[in-house]
Parts: sequence; structure tokens; C-alpha cells
Amino acid sequence: MFTNLVVTNNGNMGNFSHFLFFVLIGHLCPYKARGTSVGTTRINCLTGGNAQLEIKPDEYNGIIETITDVPTDTGLEIIDSFFSGHAKYVELVHTPGSADAIVQTKGPLDGDKIQPGGELYYNIRCLNTLVNNTRLLTILDINDNNPVFEQRNYNVSVSETISVGSSILKVTAVDLDTSSEFNSITYTVVPPHPSEFEVRVGDGSILLKQTLNYNRNSSYSFTVKAQDKDGNSDQTDVLITVEDFDNMSPYFLHSLYDAVIPEHKTGIIPTILPDPIEARDGDLGLNTPIDYRINAVRPANYTDFFTIDTGSGILSVVSELDREIVESVTINIRASQRDDALKTADATVVIKIEDVNDNEPTFDQTSYTVSIPENCPNDTTILRVIVTDLDQGGFHGELRIIPDSSPFTVTDDGSIKVKDSSILDREITPHFSLKVEAVDTETNGLSATAVVNITILDINDNNPQFKTLPQNISIPEGDYTPDSPGEITQIIATDSDAGENGNVTLSILSADPNALFHFQEDGTLIATGRLDRESKDLYELVIVASDNGIPQRTAAIDLTISVLDVNDNPPVFTKSNYTASLNLTSPARTFVTSVSATDQDSGSNAVVEYYMLDEDPDSKYFTIEDPCKGAILTKQSLHRPGSYRFSVEARDRGDPPLNSTASVFVDIIGNGPFMPEFNSSEISERVEENTGSGHLVYTFSVLDTPGVSVNYSIINGNELDHFRLDASTGKLYTTINLDFEQLSKYIITVEAIGFPSTKSSPAAKNIARLTIVVEDVNEAPEFSSPSYSARIFKVSPYKTPVVKVKATDPDSGEKGLLVYSLNEPKSKEFDVDSSTGQVYVVSLKSGTFTFQVNATDLEGKGLSAVTSVEVIVEESSYNDVVVISINVAVPKVEKKISEVQKALGESLAWNIHIIEVNGISRQTRSTESSEESYISIIASNTDYKIISAVEVKRKLQATNENINNDLKAIFGDGVSFSVKDNLNEAPQQDPTVVIVLSVLLAVTVISFLVFVVINILRNRKLKSHSENSDKASLCSSDTGNKKQTFSNSVGMTDIFTSQKQSDTVPEQFPPAQRRNSKETVPNFSED
Repeated sequence: MFTNLVVTNNGNMGNFSHFLFFVLIGHLCPYKARGTSVGTTRINCLTGGNAQLEIKPDEYNGIIETITDVPTDTGLEIIDSFFSGHAKYVELVHTPGSADAIVQTKGPLDGDKIQPGGELYYNIRCLNTLVNNTRLLTILDINDNNPVFEQRNYNVSVSETISVGSSILKVTAVDLDTSSEFNSITYTVVPPHPSEFEVRVGDGSILLKQTLNYNRNSSYSFTVKAQDKDGNSDQTDVLITVEDFDNMSPYFLHSLYDAVIPEHKTGIIPTILPDPIEARDGDLGLNTPIDYRINAVRPANYTDFFTIDTGSGILSVVSELDREIVESVTINIRASQRDDALKTADATVVIKIEDVNDNEPTFDQTSYTVSIPENCPNDTTILRVIVTDLDQGGFHGELRIIPDSSPFTVTDDGSIKVKDSSILDREITPHFSLKVEAVDTETNGLSATAVVNITILDINDNNPQFKTLPQNISIPEGDYTPDSPGEITQIIATDSDAGENGNVTLSILSADPNALFHFQEDGTLIATGRLDRESKDLYELVIVASDNGIPQRTAAIDLTISVLDVNDNPPVFTKSNYTASLNLTSPARTFVTSVSATDQDSGSNAVVEYYMLDEDPDSKYFTIEDPCKGAILTKQSLHRPGSYRFSVEARDRGDPPLNSTASVFVDIIGNGPFMPEFNSSEISERVEENTGSGHLVYTFSVLDTPGVSVNYSIINGNELDHFRLDASTGKLYTTINLDFEQLSKYIITVEAIGFPSTKSSPAAKNIARLTIVVEDVNEAPEFSSPSYSARIFKVSPYKTPVVKVKATDPDSGEKGLLVYSLNEPKSKEFDVDSSTGQVYVVSLKSGTFTFQVNATDLEGKGLSAVTSVEVIVEESSYNDVVVISINVAVPKVEKKISEVQKALGESLAWNIHIIEVNGISRQTRSTESSEESYISIIASNTDYKIISAVEVKRKLQATNENINNDLKAIFGDGVSFSVKDNLNEAPQQDPTVVIVLSVLLAVTVISFLVFVVINILRNRKLKSHSENSDKASLCSSDTGNKKQTFSNSVGMTDIFTSQKQSDTVPEQFPPAQRRNSKETVPNFSED
């Protein structure tokens, strides 16, 4: 390993011989030499010497040599030996004059840095002789260096035509380790390994294993690794570029292209997929220019419709295409190499013609006709329309029904369905004519329409309805037969349905075992059996109207038939024989007794008059002054004691009149010596009502007659057993709690019988008559209900009646006159009429309002009763109000307002609320003779949900005929109504008229109060009239009879008429039948 070394700087040939010695020793006997290396040496300053030191490991740091026998007269130094720079690694430690010295390292020794081969050479020079002693220190090598490539990257270009096996390039790496064991290198390719190349393991040469193809791979990049025996390695990147050679034809990026163009459009095809048309040279590295041309077109007749740019391959449409004729065109395109036309490639372009909305939709029919039952439920399909469109995909647009408000809808598949079955009412709308429209696109779409005619078939969904009947239905009593029937009234029932569903049959459903009533074909109700008013004066029938539909529907009304009286019953006396007793001394015109008869007939047929029959001799002593009263008086003084007998006749006012007779026996008591004599024979006592049972009314007594015992008994006037008389004391007690309202006057005849102490004297008797007047005590009034409720609408105007509260007072006269008022705190929204109890509107807002109403007797100064009123004011507006007009005067309408309200409700099948009635027109101020009335109404369902005015008007028009028929039944022929379009058509009250009427009203009220006071004073005077004049007054009245009860509903004029009559009724009539009523005619709007 030292063959190339040259000694350059020591000039000492002896040293060279020393070097050769070390070389021979190290190479010929390397292991032995190492084995004999020493650590202790001697120095020779005369001749010099050589020594191979003990081998040290790599990175050794310390003493490497100990020197002995150093001459004391010399100094030592270390210098380079064969190789320059070796002496710098060691240093000499020697003290002058000392025989010993050491050589040690200056730092760790790295054998790879000490050349050659990790062997360190240095000389120790004796300074006095300048003789060198050469040393060799071997550093043991370790594998502590990686191979390192000479280049980090290797690049080379080769032609794709190079032959297999050729060497492409060589990569080289160096390992700085000194031993061949550690610096030997192997080369490999790091995966992924390109199959086209291989690397020679020993020297790094890269060889071609497979043919190169530029188009397949224009370059190769891989990594080569150099590695020593212990795995220390290095890598380098190798890039081999392949150079192209012109040997390939052009090619298209895609063999098949797709394009879409709108029909009727020309110009460059903007988008071709998957990429624009492009052909390239197969020799990619050369990239020779390409030319394009159209090679073929299918269908062939479209060849001239397209062009292609030769250089760019851009396709264009030059003539319009119609998708409805051709949906796609296939074009074959050829690309050729510009410098070699034989090198070509082909591709196919499929062009789809995109549809443009240029065709209107078309229905399969221009009109459709269908019939459906009126009970079709929602979502029922009634018809399907078919729509086609020549544009691509056919029709996929929107279908809609015109108008949208119709109760039908159409789905996307053309099915016309029921949308709102509630509107399908044949009786209101028997036919629907509508359009179905097809629009192909939402924006700027083309459309078509077809007519749909829908006939609503009838189903039996309406109950028969009765026409309004007269309020009073009657027939005279009599013997009727099927051959000679009695006509009662015609009952008309209609049914809005059609055909058999609308044919109505009338029948009677009632407990009528004798089948007294039947219907004729025209609906006339007839009687075919005996009707006796005295046996039964009212017949309650249930009239059923049935249609002929399946299932059958019915309606029923309650019908009350009054049997009118015919004078077929004579008066009947309450007794067949009447008895009375009188004193012989009684003067003329002394009251004897009263006879009474009843007549089962009614009216004037039941008014009974009484007459004396002259055929009896004793009748000349007696008379009946007032035929209506039946009171018998003495006509003259009686001439003898004893028994008198005569007959009286009761005769009615029928035509012809009927009569009956009764006998009267009068016992005339003579004035014997022992006759008891009353203190007074005509006595009058006043007793307050409600004094209770057992109250002492009066004590009868006779003048003191010594030796005579007297027994008292009631012989007349106590038929009701309201009194009890103590026979021995003559004390008269009540047995009940007297009630002025039930009976206000009693006339009781008491007989006193005297029994003398001597048996030879006969008993004697006498009579006295006591008139008991029951005085009225003020009792508190009472409401018929503890609470009242009502619901009205917010638009109700001022003075609209809300609800009528009703109180009764058991008292009569001024004690029973009630005044109504609001309790504190008073309502701001409502007030009450003081005389009628009618609650009315003042000012409204929505909500629930509760207040109290007082009823106070004694004209508001006496006892009171309280009731609660709750009013719910429903939200509403004038838009909810519908106005109808009737050609009838306002007063007539107001009198029949409840019938009008009922008729409208039944025809419309809703709750009808009449808000206002007036008759003031725009041209003239109305008076009561106005011949047109305007009625404002609101309709609601059972939950008080307001029906829209539009719907109400529609149904009013639809049921016009029924309503007109009902109004004719109420007001007579010639009446008609119409619906006003808006509230402005309804007349508004003139403010002047309102002011004038208000003044007149105030004057009327004042006059009325004056009239009341005058009548009250007059009534008090009338109460003092004699009994006979009272009876005469009753008899003279055409309406009075003993069984008559006055109506509870009379007008204000009737109040005072009945009051006057009540004061002249005979005493045996209960005051409840002759007291004045405190009610008035119910207001037309009373709920």
C-alpha cells in the first residue's frame, strides 16, 4: 500500500530504508507485526531506529509510547515522517536531562482521516545529533462511514430506438472507511423498480432491459442505493428521458363525444362532452399539427347541416334542426397528420337535439261532460283529462281549474277531484261549467284550455219543509163524516230535492185512535169524525212530511187544532133547587139568594142570563133585576110567613138560545115572641190577607133575650170551607191563609136559632149576612228566572232589543205596577225599559257583560226583586250584514218579525239575527204607511260563527222561491223580497225625523203617565160601586163569563180595560182572573 509513496521533505536516505522496513513488515507479516508491537521503546541518538507501536483502537486517546534510555545530554522532538501532517496528532512529553519520555495523542485518533490506511508515522529526533527514530502506530479501522454518491442526481437522455442491453449510464459512490472490508459497495434500485432498466450490482452501471416507447413513458425516474456490508448506505435519483421518434398515427382524446344543441339554433356548438374535440400526434414528443374534417353524417340528409373548423376541430350548426323531426345526429370526424395524410384517426360525435318549448299542450277533448252525485266526498275523482305535448317528454306542466273558487281541483295526472264537497248542493247549484287549463312551463309557458261541464245529480239530502201555517187553526165542532168532511186548513210541504226525492207525502203521527183527521190529495187537512168541543177543545197532532227518496227523509211539525164552539149545550144550574131564608119583615129589594149556571159552550154561547118564570104564583113576590147576575131580590113586602116556591130560567146567548130551569125555595120566618134578633143583619168586615189560619174575623150576636139559648150556623157563602163558625159563641174564624189575589170578597149568611126554655114555645130563627173584604198586602215581586242570557252582534244599533226580563207581582192595582231599572253599578252598554223589562242596546263593544235588573212594585217605590243578565257581544262588522227589502210597511213587518225571522232561518238552514228594520228611503222620509221595509240580518251557525255576507246572499238568491212563498204565507199575496248589494242601499234614518220622533215620544210618555194616574183614581172610585151595578157591567160585556180568564199578553190600552172589568166581576170570581196584567206584547226581537 506504500508503493506510490514518495519521500519529499526529509532528505535522509536512512529514513527511507526505515520506511521500507515498516512496509515489508506490515505487508508481508501484518498480523505478526501487529502482534509484536510494543508500548515501551528506547531511543538511539547515534544510529537511529524503527519501532512499530502497539495497535490502538479507532478513536483512541492517551499514551501511545513510553521511551527509556534517553541520553541526558540531549533533547527530543517529534516531526513528520513519511507523510506530512502525521506529527500533529501526537505530542512529546520530556523533561531535559531526564532519561524517560512519553508520546501521547493530542485527541481521539480517527483512522479514516489518517492516511494511508489508518497508519500514523512520526519521527522522534535527538536534538544533539539530529538522528531520527521512526515510529509506526496502526489505528484499528471500524465501519463508521456511509457510502456517498459522487452526484446527488443523474440525468441522461436516450432515444426510444436504443437497443436492449445497452449501458445507459454509471453511478458511483465512495466509502471513506480504510479497510476493504468496510469500503466495498453494492448497488441496487429502490422499489418501485422500472422493469425497463437494471443496475449492475458491483459497479453501478445502468443497463436497458426492455424496448423504450416514448408514448408509453417519456421519462423514467427512480432511485439507486449504494450500501456497504453493514448496511450503511446512500441514495441518488436517476432521471432517464426518452426521446421520441416519428412512428405513430394521430389519436383522439375520446373516441365518442356527446353534444346537446337547442332545436332551431345555429352556430358553434358551445359544449361538447366529455371534452372539446381534440386529436393529437401519436408521437407526443413531436406533436405534429393535426387537420380535421367531417367524414360522414347519419342521417345522411343532414350532412350539409354541419361544418367543422379544419385547424381547431370546432363543430358548427349551419341549418336549423327540429327535434320533433329528428332527435339526434351522429357525425364521424377524421383527424390526419398534416405532414403525412396517411396517418389518421376517427371519432364519433353524437349530437342530441334539445327540445325548445315550441308546441302548445293539447287536451284529448275540447270539452268534457260528467255527472256526479251531490254527496261526493272530498278527493273523489270525477274525471280524468289527458294532455299531450309534442315537445320532449310530453306534457309535464301544471294543470289548474278556472275559476280557482270552484269546488273542484285537478291533480298532476289530470284527475279532476272534489275539493270542497260542502258546496256540492244541487238545490243551490245544479250545474258547474268550468275550465281546466294546462300550462307546460311555469315561466312563459304555452297553454291550452278545455271546458268541463259537471252536472250535480240529486241525492236525498234535504228534509221536507213545511210552509208557514196560520197561527190559529180551528174548525167548528160538529158531526163530520168521510162523505161530508170538515176542511181545517191546507198544509203545504216542499222538498228541494228532485224527482222522487222531492215528492212529499203528508201523514198524521199522533195518538188518534178514532182517526178523526185525514189529508186530501192537495194537502188539505179534514175532519171525518165527531168533534165535540165540550169533550175536547184542542187536538195536538204531529204532522209528518215524508219524501220518496231512499233512504226516506222526514220532517214533522206540531199542529194544534182548536175546536170552535157551536151552541149545543144548554146552561146547567149549579143546583137543581136553591133554598133561602128571610124575615117576614124584610122590605122590598131585599137580597134573597143568587142562582148560577154554567154553559160548556164558549164565547157568547156560554154567556148566561137569568129570568123569572111567571107560571109560578109565588114568582110575583120576587124579581131578577140584572139578568146577567142571577141575584134574586124581593119585589114587594111578603104577606105571610111560610114557604115560597118559584122557578128561574138560565138562557144562553146562542143562536138559537138554549135554556134550563131550577127551583127556588124561600122560607119566610115570621116575627114570633122568641125570634133572635141580630145586632145588625147586614154586616161588613175588612181583613188583611196573609193573617193565617184561625184568625178571628167577626163575632155574631143577637139582642139579649132572657130564657132563650141561641145556636149559630153558616147556611150560605162558605162552600169553600174557608171559615169556621163557633155555634155557641158566634165567633167566625179563618181556616186558611186568606189570599187577596185568589179571592178578595166573601158574602156569608149566618142563621141564628133561638130555643126558648119553655117547651111550649116553638124555636125561632133569624139570619144575618156578613160581607168580608180581603185587603191586599203588598208582596214582593218575583222574576220568572234568576238569570237571563243573550248573544248579540257588535253592529247592533241603538235601542236594539236584547232580552226581555219578566217579573210578576202577586198584588193588584198600583201595588202590582212594576218598574224595571238597572242595579248599580249601571251598565254603560245596555239599559232597560222601565215598564216592559225590555233590555236594549245603548253602546256596544265586543265582550261579555253582566249586570243586574231590578223590578220594584208600587210604581218603583215598594219592594224589589233582582235578576242577573249576561250578554255576550260577538265580534262583527258591517261587512257581515246583509240587507233585504220587503214591499210591506214597516209596522206590519215589526208585528210579524218573529215569523219573518223563523221563515228565513228555515229556508237558509242557519240562525238568522234581525239587527234592524226601517223604511226610510233616500228620496222621502218614511212614515208608517211606507210600503217598503229594509231588514238588516246576520246569519250564523249553531256556534254563533258568522256566515259570510257573500254566502248568505248566494243562498238567499238560491232559495228565493221558498222565501217568497213563506213571506206570502205571513203577509199575503203580492209580497216579494230582494237582496241589496250593500248597506248603502238600505235607507238611513234622517236625523230630523229622529229628533221629531224623539219629541213626540217624550210628549207621549208624559201623556201616558197622566193617563195612568187618572185611571188609578178612577179605579178606586169604581171599587165603591154597588154589587148590582158591577154585575150589570159584566153582563153587558160581550167577552165576560164566569169561566173566562184574561190573557196574560195584552196591549197598554187593554191593561186599563181589563182593570176596569176586574172591579166589576162578581165577588166569587178570583181576583187573579180580574187583575190587570203587567206584561205587554212581546217585542218582535225577543229571543
